[in-house]
Amino acid sequence: MAPRRQSLSHKARHAQHAKVRAEIAKTAYQLYERRGRTPGGELQDWLKAERIVQERWSTPPED
Repeated sequence: MAPRRQSLSHKARHAQHAKVRAEIAKTAYQLYERRGRTPGGELQDWLKAERIVQERWSTPPED
């Protein structure tokens, strides 16, 4: 039974990682749009989006 729990835990981590990555991609695209959709800042947009999303996920929601 222990391997099954590990598998579910792995699946849960994978699902969360996929959600975070999708949120980063969406945020990076929003940053790109705010820049006027000019090419050349993709890496900076992605890195800034990572920081933004990391802050969102590490801050507990307000009640």
